[in-house]
Amino acid sequence: MTADPRVALSRELTAADAGPALAALDARRVVVRVPDAATGPEALTAAAMLVQVTRAHAHVDLDGDADLPPNPWAMSTLGALRAALSGIGPAPAADASSTAVVDVGRPRRGLAASLLVAAQPWTAAVSETGSLPDGDPPAPGAPYGGLLGAGLAAARLFREALRPLGLPAAAEERLVVWNVLDHRRSPAPAQAALAAAAPSWPAVALLACGSVGSSAAAALACEDLTGMHAETVDGDTFDASRNTFRYPASIGLGVGPKADWVAGILRAAGAAATPHSGSVRGWVLGRATPGWDGIVVASVDTVDGRYDVADVLARTTVSAAVAGLALHVQVERLGDGLRCPYCDFVDLQPALSRAAADAAFLGLPETRLVELADDPAGLRQSDLDAAVAAGRLLPDNAAALVGRRVADLQARVYAQGLVPAGPQAPPVPVSAPFVSWVTGVLCAAEVAKAARGLPLLDRRTELDLHGGPDDFVHRRPADTSGRCACAAQVRRRWMRALYGRVA
Repeated sequence: MTADPRVALSRELTAADAGPALAALDARRVVVRVPDAATGPEALTAAAMLVQVTRAHAHVDLDGDADLPPNPWAMSTLGALRAALSGIGPAPAADASSTAVVDVGRPRRGLAASLLVAAQPWTAAVSETGSLPDGDPPAPGAPYGGLLGAGLAAARLFREALRPLGLPAAAEERLVVWNVLDHRRSPAPAQAALAAAAPSWPAVALLACGSVGSSAAAALACEDLTGMHAETVDGDTFDASRNTFRYPASIGLGVGPKADWVAGILRAAGAAATPHSGSVRGWVLGRATPGWDGIVVASVDTVDGRYDVADVLARTTVSAAVAGLALHVQVERLGDGLRCPYCDFVDLQPALSRAAADAAFLGLPETRLVELADDPAGLRQSDLDAAVAAGRLLPDNAAALVGRRVADLQARVYAQGLVPAGPQAPPVPVSAPFVSWVTGVLCAAEVAKAARGLPLLDRRTELDLHGGPDDFVHRRPADTSGRCACAAQVRRRWMRALYGRVA
């Protein structure tokens, strides 16, 4: 048995099985190196590297220091951030036998860097050649390209460590360039020059404040949010033993309701943020009028929750979803003929058929799983005893789930990133917090683009961090079964009444 937060053990998976994957991550020391007189964007990009690699690798050092501009971790310098992260990282599973130096912003003399990460407003660039393409025009605000590039670099280090053990991964490219304005494998287009104007922030509703939602808030909080009206919605409470490690926005100080914690991050950056600790449905029903004349950022991870997101009738919804090392971000406007927040979740199976499949997976009686959908008390000890008896959950992991959601039990049962462990053992699920960070940064960038009058994503981008980003975006048509929320004429009429023609 191991307490290492990077893996989830089960009855079939032992600490010995997980050992090779952890040792591979720790065999290389990661050094984040900042240039002398680092700029604010360079310091923020280096901070984003630190909060990610510290969670994946036990041996992490900071070479150099810099003052940090306003940031979601409320740290004054990179050195202070590194010290705060020292209590979060895992204990070493092996001694470091090699070193990966990651230069941020500009190359430094001395030991040659393994990777160079740009710190640009809109373009993410990761190079092993020591040179980068021409930069974006200078722009105030957060370096969304740099924040994203830090995530791509963290993913690359993760792949390089675990590829020899069988992690499926594409061959690494010497230079990866991808921008968050048109989501293509090239520097940001000329539109980037328009981004110098002061932002006029739209109203923002963050629906779900988990690893993705809190990462989106953290990326936004790297700039001045004065003038933003924000609301945060989540019915869950911050779990210090689990969420601290998996949420890059956290340095171990999160307590209480997640909605309160994320609202605090936004408020510290200047936003007028109001938390709502409860369900999306409760927030929707409690609003005085329908609609949200702004942007909803939704990372809700349940089918019913996604239906509730559609019921918000927001002018614009930015939806995000993560599965293993893959993710997508999609811009949605209900009723325009393209995917709405619920289209991807329409299931033509009867509800009880879905419940039967989930019940078999979790080891719970089918009738109890149906009851839990409307049981505010959450999981009982008897539910967890059933999951333990079915071999789906270890007894040591059960106590912490009393009163929690079914989704929390599913999270303990589902495997995330998988590394083969041998012919007689199941794959090792290794935590990859950089996936949530990349997803959150992409969501935040859409809000920042709207604030500057730049075109939003049209309409969906997908990344699989088993390799580099793809060179396309695509548009998916709305569900045609008639069962989706966007099929209801009453919702379409409301959208037209609220915002005029939906385009």
